[in-house]
Formats: sequence, structure tokens, C-alpha cells
Amino acid sequence: LSAYISDVLSDQFRTLTADNGNAGLKAAKENIPDLIISDLMMPVMDGFTACKWLKENEKTSEIPIVFLTAKNDPVDKVKGLSLGAMDYITKPYDEVEVVARVNNHLKFTRMRRQIMQKNYAAKQGINKIIYDMNGLGQGIYFLNILMSTLRDSGCLDLLHNFLCIGSAGYLADAVQGKSKKD
Repeated sequence: LSAYISDVLSDQFRTLTADNGNAGLKAAKENIPDLIISDLMMPVMDGFTACKWLKENEKTSEIPIVFLTAKNDPVDKVKGLSLGAMDYITKPYDEVEVVARVNNHLKFTRMRRQIMQKNYAAKQGINKIIYDMNGLGQGIYFLNILMSTLRDSGCLDLLHNFLCIGSAGYLADAVQGKSKKD
């Protein structure tokens, strides 16, 4: 089956094949493929066990898995999809349909990755804004402490007079070309 599917897909995709479930897991870990097509009935490790392992492994959990199998019992279909498979195709299958489904899954995966990247960039932007706001908040906090200290010491009125009245007088003098000595 793997050689036949590889032939069908190799016109449009780069494919890797494995002789059994264990070899498939090893290839998935080493190559991180864009999609895995697996039978349920394989030597060494069945497709359900392989799917469960792939979905529980952080490095391979996001790889879409498609089961292509002769097992068409609804219980098997539900089990495969519940384990995290994206699709479940039963034999006999139409090659054109398989290629169309593979294309759809790859397109979906690309869109999902783009959304995840944009989401990450948005989170980074939000974190920067929060960081900047925390800095601004600390500045306001220290200004409040300063104002409280000045008010408690009686210096706030002097500072207010200097800033509002004194500096306005100096500004008016500067505009008229006078110095403080005049």
C-alpha cells in the first residue's frame, strides 16, 4: 500500500515511506512531514498506536494524520478520529479524491500555521504594550509619591507658584526681550 500511495502522490509531493509503524514513527520524528498517511493494519505497531504516540509527542503533535485503510467499521473510524486523525479514508478509494483530500489538509495546515504565527506576533506586540504601560505606571507612581512628599512638606505651593506664575513671567520677559536683571 505505501509504495502505491507514494506513486500516486509523488507527482505533486515529496514522499517518504516506512515498512512498519515503528519505522514510520522514526521517520516522522526525524523529518517532521507536513502530513502522514497511515494504514491501521501495519506490522510491529498498528496505526492507532502510532497516531496516539504522534499526537502525544510535542514535536509531532501538530502533524495531520490521514488513515487510509480497509477497516470500514464505524467504531474504528470514530476511534481513529478521536485519537486525533484529521481524516479516515476507506478502501476502495479514488486516487483523485485522495489527492484532493491531501491538498485540502495541507492547505488547512498552512493556514493554521499562518494564524499561529500572526497570533504569536500579536501576543508579542501586546506584551510590549503591557511592558511599556508598566513603565509608565511606575513613572506615575513615583510622580504621585513626589507630589505627596512635596504637599506634605509644604513645598507643593512653592513649586506650583514657580511653575505656573514664575515661569510664565520669565516667558513673557523672554518674548519681550528682557532679562531678569532688567
